[in-house]
Amino acid sequence: RQGKRSGFGTLVVGRTGDLYEGQWLKDRKEGPGRYYYRSRRKVMVGEWADDMCNAGSVSAYEDDLELNIPTLRLEGADDLVEGKLEEIRADRFLFRVLNTPLADLFDSTDLDRIRGSYEAAVN
Repeated sequence: RQGKRSGFGTLVVGRTGDLYEGQWLKDRKEGPGRYYYRSRRKVMVGEWADDMCNAGSVSAYEDDLELNIPTLRLEGADDLVEGKLEEIRADRFLFRVLNTPLADLFDSTDLDRIRGSYEAAVN
């Protein structure tokens, strides 16, 4: 992995105390993750691609702040977000597979079966 983050992990941003927990690939946020904005008491939950959140939602993670703001609703919001998540995952699938170490994709039993099938096919 050449010293680069890959797989599930957590990052705490020193000066702000913000926190990211989620998937990493080649030292960049890639896949599902959560970013906690400590000073604002907000969390962004979404799908990350190339270190940026491409789709998701932001909500409070502590309920000690009262605001008198009316609640707005977007009809079909869940379907909209789910569709965008599927689009991002499909778009990034090949990149993620090609850049994820084999040991993270397959366990040793799976790798042995793949090697056996390959050897049987070429012999």
